[in-house]
Amino acid sequence: METKLSTVRQELMAGNQAWLSKLYAESKPYCVNFLVRSRHCNHQDAEDIFTEAILVVRRRIMDDSMSHLENIKTFLVGVCANIEREFKHRKIKVSTREQKVKELFYDLDYTVRPDPIDTQNYRRELCNKALSELGEKCQNILRLYHYEGLTMDEIAKFSGFSSANVAKTMKSRCLKKLVQGVEQLKQLNKYQ
Repeated sequence: METKLSTVRQELMAGNQAWLSKLYAESKPYCVNFLVRSRHCNHQDAEDIFTEAILVVRRRIMDDSMSHLENIKTFLVGVCANIEREFKHRKIKVSTREQKVKELFYDLDYTVRPDPIDTQNYRRELCNKALSELGEKCQNILRLYHYEGLTMDEIAKFSGFSSANVAKTMKSRCLKKLVQGVEQLKQLNKYQ
């Protein structure tokens, strides 16, 4: 892996991914084992984090922001560690958000005590049905925010909005539509 980064950059810009494939193959076992052993990730998460780290390295090479780098593997391990830290942080945020979404969508009727599994399936069914009736843009925004754990800035960049405030406004509208859809489905199910 002792290739000059300027040469690698030229190759990548020309569409030749061979160096990146070689870096991937040579570094994957080491980085994945590092994440599993020292960061206590499961194997699948470690592989996902490593793949994301390879993309970060590629982007940094293409941006020509790594010209001072001495050891690419050390840098790659550092990127893996940073992504893993963000990944755990996102998981915590996502579980908190999911709880808020569940509380928002699913008000329980305590007069009837149905089987908890049936209730959970019913709620999931209502939410999925209402979500499927939203437009693709709304579905993406809600998925990115509530399940992927992205920030409004990240969603704005990913979805092509001009700012995080525009993305936040759009998310609020989509959430309002989703809640209305769930309520309408609940009303329809009462009369059937």
